[in-house]
Amino acid sequence: MNNIVSIADVRSSDIEKALISEIDDVEDALLVEVAVRFKADLILTRNTKDFVKSSIKAMTPSQFLSL
Repeated sequence: MNNIVSIADVRSSDIEKALISEIDDVEDALLVEVAVRFKADLILTRNTKDFVKSSIKAMTPSQFLSL
């Protein structure tokens, strides 16, 4: 697994940005802030509706595999 993924750390600045985010769920907002800092191309999730306000596109694993 370590050959295909990287583990992203969470910084206090990520938490501060997540707390003032337009995304209602703090955990989801934190995920977005870390993804932004790491310049992620997308967020894979089974719950894309929670990321409608995200600055990074969210898609389901099925959508990703069909690309």
